[in-house]
Amino acid sequence: MKEVFHSFYPLSDEEYAALWNECLFVLDASFLCNLYRLPENAQRELLTILSLLSDRLWVPYHAALEFQRNRLMVIADQKKKFSEVRKLFGETRRKFKADISKLQLKKRHSLIDPDPLIARFDTLFDAFEEELSEFEAMQLGVSDPDPLLEKLDEIVGAKIGPSPSSQEEIDSINKEGQERYARKIPPGYMDSAKKDDKDGSHYEYGGIVYERQYGDLIIWKQTLLEAKNRGLVSLVFLTDDVKEDWWWIINGKKIGPRPELRDEIYRIAGVIQFHIYNTEQFLRVSSEYLEVEVSEESIQAARDVLELFGRGTFSSKQIVEDVMMDFASDLMNSDEQVVGAMAETNAFGYGVDVYEVLSAEYFDGRQQIKFKARIWLSGEQDQDRPYCGDAIEVIVSGMIKYFDYGWDIQHYEIESCKINWNWQQFLSGTSA
Repeated sequence: MKEVFHSFYPLSDEEYAALWNECLFVLDASFLCNLYRLPENAQRELLTILSLLSDRLWVPYHAALEFQRNRLMVIADQKKKFSEVRKLFGETRRKFKADISKLQLKKRHSLIDPDPLIARFDTLFDAFEEELSEFEAMQLGVSDPDPLLEKLDEIVGAKIGPSPSSQEEIDSINKEGQERYARKIPPGYMDSAKKDDKDGSHYEYGGIVYERQYGDLIIWKQTLLEAKNRGLVSLVFLTDDVKEDWWWIINGKKIGPRPELRDEIYRIAGVIQFHIYNTEQFLRVSSEYLEVEVSEESIQAARDVLELFGRGTFSSKQIVEDVMMDFASDLMNSDEQVVGAMAETNAFGYGVDVYEVLSAEYFDGRQQIKFKARIWLSGEQDQDRPYCGDAIEVIVSGMIKYFDYGWDIQHYEIESCKINWNWQQFLSGTSA
């Protein structure tokens, strides 16, 4: 049976050894982009491995194009994290002072003097913000010289596939893609929702118009052609895309590349040994076959990046919580309903006390998460003005989507925005 259905059988230890001795390593855009998300030591170790394999690396033209289109957005997203952390600690600082103020300890307690405690708290936060600013200055920005790109240019060099010869070449792949996607033939059919993306389903470069939904298929077709022209018998595809149209997944476990892909690359290009690795797997296996030192910390870092950005195994709730951290603060500045409620309370210095994810449903084919969350806002009451409440409960629902730069709000709706007049009842969850 193996001779007829070889694509369903895993490679043997001998075949893996032969694969690593002679294969061509093909780099996908997601693999290259995630280099920017790895910590410095993991970056360095991965670049060392790629340097050792430099003569056997190749990047399909369309993968290189998608990497160049997305690189700055990934950099911007990394830079944005500093603002998010700064906001989080700023809200914590504000809430601490507001809660201490509500207790009115100077009037109501003979021994507790909050001022020294607040002063030490401020000193701690000032030191943290100073250190955070130092790290932020070290973080690559979109306008800065990019040493990582320079290193990639040095390693990859001109080992990039040719650009499409004409619009007709791409249109032909698109037409085939329509038929393949309708029958769920991999790869790429999981990206079919991109045809309805409000941020643009098409783009143009080099005089060629591309449909974003067919990006993976174009990369695959270019890989097949390169393998056929070289007469390759072994090829490894490096990608951090973890969707089911690349991977054979059984009960949530990745077995390897889809059998259809192994069969097609054998029929079209004659490649006998074909395998796929993500960054985590590539780092781990490289230490065995190349006898290079790879730290467990680097492997764990690659795993963490995949869980957050790879659109694969992750906690939908955790992603919603991460997005809410920034979104909840934005609501206080930009949403008319929330801003109006804040003004009605006569309180000031509003901030986010806490947010709670009520539901999170992931739609794999669209890389979207439908969510519902409760956000608690509170402010400080002006003692010289009539008390009109100092806490607001906001129920918000909507959709979070995976964009090229990461997860973000696609659209939202305020289901309710309620002023809570009794602070203690509000905290205990018994407000009417």
